[in-house]
Amino acid sequence: MNQPDQQHYNVVSFFRFGPFIATFILVFLGHSPLIFFEPIRFLTGLVTPSILFSMLALMVLALIVGFCIGIFPTYITGLIFQKFIQNKIENLTLLQSLFYGFCAGLSWMVWVLIGLLEPKVILPILIFVGMVIIPTSMLCALLEWRRINKLKILKPEYLT
Repeated sequence: MNQPDQQHYNVVSFFRFGPFIATFILVFLGHSPLIFFEPIRFLTGLVTPSILFSMLALMVLALIVGFCIGIFPTYITGLIFQKFIQNKIENLTLLQSLFYGFCAGLSWMVWVLIGLLEPKVILPILIFVGMVIIPTSMLCALLEWRRINKLKILKPEYLT
């Protein structure tokens, strides 16, 4: 496999799925107080058609905005992930892929250093990196690992 193909298929899962995964995590985190502290009110809202349709419309809007905002950071995270797995792409195990996805997400902790200039923003940055960026990059790494393994299955050894 030549180098451009390798670069192409390492970033695809991050680029394609990353913004959507992060948006779903943010929407879930936004609804979690209502889900956990007032479950009856949340379930009533899911049954009521007027609330349900407005929630679905806002979710579609959130996905569009989340994709537009998140496409650049997930592309950069995909490139970082690609640098971590450069020559190991064919022999990558699931745990190694998850670990490299974790490290790629952890690379966004640089923002915490920037946050040291303003102590009020350190905690929100830590929460955002820990609850959104790292899980998103690990899920994208998992999807990328599955895609790499599918390509290995579809392409017999004697053709490589």
